[in-house]
Amino acid sequence: MFWNIGALVLGLAYGIILQRARFCFVSAIRDWFLFRSFRIIIGIGAGLALSSVGFAILSLIWQAGGEEPTSRLWVLPLGVNTLVGGLLFGFGMVLAGGCASGTLFRLGEGYVAAFCALVAIVIAFPAGLWLRGHIAFLRPAMAMGEALSLIHI
Repeated sequence: MFWNIGALVLGLAYGIILQRARFCFVSAIRDWFLFRSFRIIIGIGAGLALSSVGFAILSLIWQAGGEEPTSRLWVLPLGVNTLVGGLLFGFGMVLAGGCASGTLFRLGEGYVAAFCALVAIVIAFPAGLWLRGHIAFLRPAMAMGEALSLIHI
């Protein structure tokens, strides 16, 4: 019971922070182009920088222990699949009117389109996992080489 209440409080706090900050990748790029507002882009950049530094630290720690960092951090090779997946993901975000976090806080605000986007996310995620197993034979042909990380740069 205690964990349920804690999860509810954390979920509410997370939702309030998302809604008050209007933290959405799509709206960040839209605001950048339409209004020349860099507020959310700076937040996204800071998050990416912080996660990159954390990733590099974890990679160095595991590499110092004699282990290949990519074996534990699940880094996939960069290839055509990354480009196609990124484009499909971006088009999906535009069609949905926001990213997953934007969809969640807009759903809390009562937007009907956000509910439709959430239903599509719930359907598409397991469908993508199922499809992933059925097109595994394409992976070697689509990969261009070794996985990229800060260690390799």
